[in-house]
Amino acid sequence: MKSHMLEEKCSMFNYDPSAPLDFEVLSEQKQRNTTLQDITYTSPKGGKVPAYLIIPPEAGPFAGVIFVHWGEGNRDEFVDEALELAPLGTVSLLIDAPLARPEPWTAPGNTPEEFRESDIQLVIDIQHGIDLLLTRPDIDRQRLGYVGHSLGATKGGIVAGIEKRVRAYVFMAGLPSVADSFRTSAHPDMVEMRATTSTEELEHLISLMEPLDAIHYVGKAAPAALFFQFARHDEFVTERDALWYEQVASSPKLTKWYETDHQFNPEARHDRVAWLCTQLSLKSR
Repeated sequence: MKSHMLEEKCSMFNYDPSAPLDFEVLSEQKQRNTTLQDITYTSPKGGKVPAYLIIPPEAGPFAGVIFVHWGEGNRDEFVDEALELAPLGTVSLLIDAPLARPEPWTAPGNTPEEFRESDIQLVIDIQHGIDLLLTRPDIDRQRLGYVGHSLGATKGGIVAGIEKRVRAYVFMAGLPSVADSFRTSAHPDMVEMRATTSTEELEHLISLMEPLDAIHYVGKAAPAALFFQFARHDEFVTERDALWYEQVASSPKLTKWYETDHQFNPEARHDRVAWLCTQLSLKSR
């Protein structure tokens, strides 16, 4: 019964992987002897996905890593980290989530239904980003990774459960259940939202978002390895949330806590890069 329910949930993220990518390079520059391309590719849900493609200077084969930013950020968040990974033998794809895009997308997020659709689109766009990486002959398809922060870590739990081409996932301050957060979070924004939303509207929103909770998917991530990073002074993700996310996830998994806030610190970045070096057989720093 549970397997059938999971199949129904996963069907929300079905798309045609052979759909045209319409890959386009808008501009190109050199940073630290590494190529940074400003690109777009087609979203299976409509519109274009703005992204950066960061390519090492030497010849492959390379590992491939997809980065997804936090909800209040954009693809710029991980540029420095991707530039650090490039000379270690990594091509990185950094995408803008639908809510961060300058062009209209499938749903602008003004209603509960649109908010849900933007999350579904993000998961599908991540998978199509993997399709894009794998069109490159210099990518080793056995060495794919994913790094997500907050929004990227929350939706990354879904990706880990339905996408079997990725070998290693880093989740920075992800929520196991957005639906539960709507009900229980003590963050001022959530408290205000509950105070200004009728019970009927709130329950409607929760019912729409609950099937997208990471807890339904991350337990199916194996054999991929998972690295959870949490912050002791996080204003969005509580210790309860963190322990819940880790508990329901499949093994192998690693969790590390940092004495910092939701935006993390250099120690966390160092640990991510080191862990990816091991998991994806990258060059030594």
